[in-house]
Amino acid sequence: MKDYLDRLLTGPIPREWSFPAEEYHARITRTRELMAQRDIDVLLVHSAVDLCYLTGYQTLWPDAYACLVLPLNDSPFMQVGEVEASCAVLHGDIEDLVLFDWVSAEAVPGQLAALLAERGYGNSRIGVQAGRIEMGNRGPVDARLLDALRDSLGDASFVDATLLMFELRVTKSPAEIGHLREAARITTAGMRAAIDVVEPGKTENDIAALAAKVMIDAGSEFFSIDPIVNVGHRTGYFHTTFKRFEIKPGDAIQLEFGGCFHRYTAPQMRTVLTGEPDALQQRIIDSQMVALEALYSNVRAGRSTRDVAAEVSKVIGSLEQEIFRSGHCGYSIGLGFPPTWTDGPAYISGDKDMELKVGMTFHTPFSWRIPKQYVIGTSETILVTESGCEILTSDQRDVPIKKSV
Repeated sequence: MKDYLDRLLTGPIPREWSFPAEEYHARITRTRELMAQRDIDVLLVHSAVDLCYLTGYQTLWPDAYACLVLPLNDSPFMQVGEVEASCAVLHGDIEDLVLFDWVSAEAVPGQLAALLAERGYGNSRIGVQAGRIEMGNRGPVDARLLDALRDSLGDASFVDATLLMFELRVTKSPAEIGHLREAARITTAGMRAAIDVVEPGKTENDIAALAAKVMIDAGSEFFSIDPIVNVGHRTGYFHTTFKRFEIKPGDAIQLEFGGCFHRYTAPQMRTVLTGEPDALQQRIIDSQMVALEALYSNVRAGRSTRDVAAEVSKVIGSLEQEIFRSGHCGYSIGLGFPPTWTDGPAYISGDKDMELKVGMTFHTPFSWRIPKQYVIGTSETILVTESGCEILTSDQRDVPIKKSV
């Protein structure tokens, strides 16, 4: 393993950084400031998203174990599987890498405990990502690893730092927003192309394949979520996607895409109809467009997410009793790896009272369903600004009707 690492680090390295080194150094500095406020001597970072945020590390296998050890004062180092070392070298600037053989992963807990002890952190306050920060994110320290650390480092104390990194990531820097603008451009290209070819006789796979090709041609990396395409009754079910079903006249077609640029995703959702909307569908469409405008006109820095959600609920009114929708008007997006483009638990919701801040970015999916029948769904990716809300994807919203000729 040492020979492999030496070879990777010998001579010029063709780095594929998403940002200049100064961006990463500033993130490390802010992280250490928050660690100091919470009396954390050393932080263990296991989430792939947070590893990428702090070091640039990227991989097509985000569930693969890796750990960044970030001391408050000393240089960081990283524990990573040998097959993933190339990802750490190519995308990041951490050269103090400690490898393990991926077929002997059971040795990882003991190796990390020994590293912490050998490097002088055996009696430190150690911050750990102790749990999932939301339904879709991975990366918490596993129970076996934490038990091994506690057993081996009897003089150390362990601090729950589950949300520490997200508190830093939830507001995006100008450089990150630039990447999101590029992701939005890519997403919008895929969405326009998909809408153009929707017609009876096409399959979900036909539409998904075209959208993926257009977004990849436009510069997308591998997606955090593959293109979502549903037709007919399948749109009445949350989180289903393409499976060869054919579009029939009168079907609703759900499209939800997210182009990815340097691991930043800007999602967008649309519904296409292949027949004239019935009375309820038209009411849903009309109400949804007004509700979205209410959302975007109320989002601005300093406002409460609960208050914004309340303004949207007023617009939806009694229709709420006839449809099924998720209980939020938006969730935080930004840096992501499969299987999700969400980046943490910041929601525009009546159940959450959070202050909106400049640089926060949200995906705002209004997917209103009649279960087992159809969906009317529309969304954009938005940026919170001092004066209001900037829509990064597209401000041209409608529900196209595409009937066969």
